Amino acid sequence: MKALPIGIIIALLLASILFFISVANSYVPSSNTSYTIEYNKYSSFLHSEKMRILSTEIYQVSNSTYYGNLSNNDKTVQVNEYKTTYILTTGKNYTITGKICVSTYANGSLYVKTDIPQLARIIVLSAGMEEIVWAGFNESSIHTISYINGSGELILQFINGVSFSNISLEIKQDSSVSENVTLTLVQVKISGEFQSSSSIALHVQMPRKYSPFTECFVANGTTFSSTEGYAVTTAYFCGKLTPAIEWKGLGIGNLNLPRAQMSGKANFTTLEFYGVNGTTVGYVHSVYLNAEYHGIFGKSSFISGEVLIVHVTNAPALPKPTVISIVYHQGVPVILGICSNNSVETTANVVIQHQVYVSHAKGLLLMLSLNSSLFYLGFIHSNIVNVTIVKPTVEVSNLTIQGKNYLAQIVNISARGYVTFNVSKVSNEKFTVFEQESNGSLVELNSCDYFMVNNTIVVFTDPASTYLIVYGYTPITTPPSSTMPLSSTPPTSPTTSNTLLILGITAVIIIIAVAIIIVKRRK
Repeated sequence: MKALPIGIIIALLLASILFFISVANSYVPSSNTSYTIEYNKYSSFLHSEKMRILSTEIYQVSNSTYYGNLSNNDKTVQVNEYKTTYILTTGKNYTITGKICVSTYANGSLYVKTDIPQLARIIVLSAGMEEIVWAGFNESSIHTISYINGSGELILQFINGVSFSNISLEIKQDSSVSENVTLTLVQVKISGEFQSSSSIALHVQMPRKYSPFTECFVANGTTFSSTEGYAVTTAYFCGKLTPAIEWKGLGIGNLNLPRAQMSGKANFTTLEFYGVNGTTVGYVHSVYLNAEYHGIFGKSSFISGEVLIVHVTNAPALPKPTVISIVYHQGVPVILGICSNNSVETTANVVIQHQVYVSHAKGLLLMLSLNSSLFYLGFIHSNIVNVTIVKPTVEVSNLTIQGKNYLAQIVNISARGYVTFNVSKVSNEKFTVFEQESNGSLVELNSCDYFMVNNTIVVFTDPASTYLIVYGYTPITTPPSSTMPLSSTPPTSPTTSNTLLILGITAVIIIIAVAIIIVKRRK
């Protein structure tokens, strides 16, 4: 037989490599995640000074806004920043009566309308979070974004000569409020105006569950940073109460502002929200920086901050939990929400969700993952209960039922309360699980209360001491009509693509060896 030319052999090798790589990649789940981004950053600086007969008042504002999409592979975007400096002069006192109208929406939109002049800042306080959501001068109609955790307070600050006057309104998420107010102000007029623009980098940084989180914020060239601890909680997102983790921190730095140097404190707050099976559905990030200076010849007020609202666009829709509870695993808190459609929202990760039937009632068995540790919980009779994993002793034997012999595994456990135990399957035949009562009689377990995961039988029960797994036995009874169908979600195997790639490389090595032998024989 004529040997193949070396060029053809190399071509076959390359084709083999490309084939196995493509097959391996076809088993790798897509990690492309897209995000919808809403972002604003505002700064507001009011400075006044007086020396003898000379007085000066400066009001400086800057703003950056961004609305758009980012992919998992590109989490940084350039955003334009616009700065305006006003030279102000003060006039006489005057009293004005006007109306303020505020509308909030679950998606984070905030609308404010007022016919009262000299509006300079809008601040939102909600559930311990402070946000500057707008800064400017003399606007009457404003659209911005804000995160409201159920309810909060909206503060409008009007320039009143060389200081501010505040009006506060109680607000709720996804609602409208209006109020007539009377305010006495010192009139201010613009005698000079200067504008400039620049570019800043917006970096979207998703936190990691149950891990510290480091954040940075830049104000007037000064960087404030904080490494934040976390707390497990519940919070509103898109109008629904969800499991969440909150990170809070404080950064301190010196500000070098026009005609004023001050020390500022930046309060960082980040909330990440978790939906079905513990998937991240979005997060909110807020920074609020406040600094004030009062001297002999002048005073200054500076606030700055940013609000970032991120939606994971391909995350499952958020159902409304009917039960939300906090449980502890090895001392670590976990929020668990059970929804009416039997989906589960949690700050942990759901590995297995299985429908069970206990004491004539439907329920759920959950295997959760937290910090690489697995544990079970049950949702029984509208209560979340702990489920203990027990290690059984197993003996393989032959069993006679109604005069017929069957292969069986006799399983003994020692535990109280709800438990699960695992037994490796020893036959490919169908099987039935029995509970042995104290008098020796056998009672079939409901078929919803056991299932297969990776050739292992998982049994959920309120325990007896002995169970029998009988192979080839045809159940005499059937589950009640109200029993839910078997619905197990085994953990996915992360090694499938790696196995295929290893097999492919092994095959390529064999082909190379054969090619070398053929070439040597030709010589």
